[in-house]
Formats: sequence, structure tokens, C-alpha cells
Amino acid sequence: FSCKQPMSFQIINLNGLIEDMTKMIRRLVGENIQINKYLNLWPLSIEADKRTIEQIIITLAINARDAMSEGGILTIKTKNINIAENQKNLGSEARPGHFACLSVTDTGTGMDKETLEHIFEPFYTTKKHDRGTGLGLAAVFGIIKEHKGWIEVNSKPNSGTNFDIYFPAVSKAPVTEKKEKIPIKSLKGNGERILIVEDEAKVGTYVERALTKNEFLTFSATSSKEAMEIFEKEDGRFDLVLSDVFLPDESGVQLAEKMKAKKPGIHILLCSGYPEYSINWSEIQKKGFPFLQKPYTLISLLQKIHNTIYSSETNA
Repeated sequence: FSCKQPMSFQIINLNGLIEDMTKMIRRLVGENIQINKYLNLWPLSIEADKRTIEQIIITLAINARDAMSEGGILTIKTKNINIAENQKNLGSEARPGHFACLSVTDTGTGMDKETLEHIFEPFYTTKKHDRGTGLGLAAVFGIIKEHKGWIEVNSKPNSGTNFDIYFPAVSKAPVTEKKEKIPIKSLKGNGERILIVEDEAKVGTYVERALTKNEFLTFSATSSKEAMEIFEKEDGRFDLVLSDVFLPDESGVQLAEKMKAKKPGIHILLCSGYPEYSINWSEIQKKGFPFLQKPYTLISLLQKIHNTIYSSETNA
């Protein structure tokens, strides 16, 4: 959190970004939470770092999920806002100008006045020690400031929570990313043995099927303990271990260290879609484990696997 990562600003369409993230958000919040989207009729262009805006949305979605443990409704809205010189009903940081507003609302447990006064402070958290570090909203606050925007929060106990985020709007058209086409045939496997360690059943099943279809030999585990049992049963004969950073019993980093101790040459590829994975980021970098950010495409997964096994790549 203390080491700010460099940002790459470009013109992006806020509506398009949310549309692209919808499937991932649905997977993150679970089936018992309904997602409603009300996006501005016309595209909303902002000058932003795409990766950190995604981090904001993921953090707020996960916090909403945790506040609605028994189910509820998550609503995501965008709208075009023009603030006049004498308009003072949008909070103390509001200023005149043209803004794109992103709203994230849940029907969860809500927060009392005292909690609201501290939610953006680093390390302040109402979650159990194993569910959060208190850095999520602090990072969100910092990212918004870097984008010259501001955030307003409204919440009451048992009445849900609403976050309104204001970004300066721009009139320029969004940048269209040019993606290099990589032939999937060049990334297919040749019987390489891969141990997949993933506690989310849907993700694990998708990865196993995708890799099997592309001619890799796969083994699957849902915890560190199960992964070590398979690892020892197979005498460590794996070309790569693909593990989520957060597992039910211990971290993917700890699992990787155990496997490295038994087989120093084993290739490890860590992945995560959780915005607070950065609590382990310095350790991941220090130990030189390649990293793949979720959500990932099939091409990016195959390419990262190929690079990890066959190149000298040591950093994510």
C-alpha cells in the first residue's frame, strides 16, 4: 500500500469497462446476490489508469458481498454530472465542472456514523483478521485522489451502503487497444503435467477443461493440503504448479515454498483476482514467482504458462 505503483493514464470508456467486468463481478459476489446495472445512455470518457479503476470496482463489489452474507442486491450506476458554481449538495469536495459519476450500492448491513468516519484510514477494518487488512478502501481513496476525483459515502445500519465516485470527464474518444493476435496453436501443450490449485470450483473446472483441451495433463486440488498430497503421490513430477494466492488453509506462497523445498526446480505460477493480494505482493516479487492477474483470458493463461515453463521469466 505504501509503495505506489506507476499508473498509465489513457482515455477509457467507463461504461465499457464495467460491461467487460460484469462476468467477473458475478463470480466474485456469488449466486445469492442480484446485480443491477444502470449505465449512462452515452459513453462516459475519463482519463484514467484502467488497472486501478478495475481495482476500485472489485474492492467495492467484494465489500458489498461481505455486507450481504445472506444475499441482496448490488447496483452499479454511471451518470453524467454537471456541477454548477453554486451547487453545494454533493459533498465538501465537490467542485464546478463536468464529471462522470460511478455509484456502487448494496442492500447489506450498512455502517454506523463512527465507522463511516474511519473507513478510508489504512488498516482500519470491521472484518475478521482473515478476511481483510483494512487497505482496500484506503487504496480506493488514494487511487481516486490520483485521478483528481473524490468519493462520497452514505450508509446507515441495516439500510445498505452507497458509494458515489466522481471522475473528471473528458470529451476525447476512448483509446482503442490494439491487441496482437497470437496463434493459439503455438501455445498448445505437449503433455506437460500441471497441478491446478484453486478453491473456487467453477474457476478450477474451467481451467482444468481449458488446459486439457489444449493438450496439457492436469491434476486438480482445492487446498494446500490436498495439493501437497497429490504432489507427494506423484513424486513432484510436475512441469508447473498453477496456484491461487489465497487458499482455505494457507497462502499460495507458503505452498510454493514447500514444493520448492522438495523440488527446487519446480515452476510455480501464482494468480489472484482479489484486490488485496498486494499484502503478499512484495513477497511474491522477492521470491521471483511469476504472477497472473484474474480475470485472465485463455490466451493470456496459455502464454503465461508457456513463458513460465520455457523462458527465463522470473517476475510477474
